[in-house]
Amino acid sequence: MGLEQDKQPLMGQQPVYQGYQQQPQYAYPQQPVYAQQPVYAQQPVYATTVTTSDHHHHHHHDGGYTGALIFFICGFFISLLWLGGFYYIRSHNRTARSLGIASVVLFFVMLVIVIIVLASGAN
Repeated sequence: MGLEQDKQPLMGQQPVYQGYQQQPQYAYPQQPVYAQQPVYAQQPVYATTVTTSDHHHHHHHDGGYTGALIFFICGFFISLLWLGGFYYIRSHNRTARSLGIASVVLFFVMLVIVIIVLASGAN
């Protein structure tokens, strides 16, 4: 037992091995290890917009005010064209609907004026 004690280094001493001295090993406190969350690549999301129109009710009243404007202006030259405003009275476009109503009203005003002029000319 005496020989084995000689091989054990005393506290605070470095063991000597075959003529060289071992470097002291320092124990550093370990950094806490955190579980990493898996990284997922996000897939792109595509949004699709579907525009539907009310085909079963007013398929010919698609709302364009250009046609209503043409009927309104041309009615000043040929009054009968103001009747084309009926086509736009139930339009979803507010301007086209207003022009359609104005065209129809002007047609009936013009019709009343023509009847009055013809009736007074007959006398």
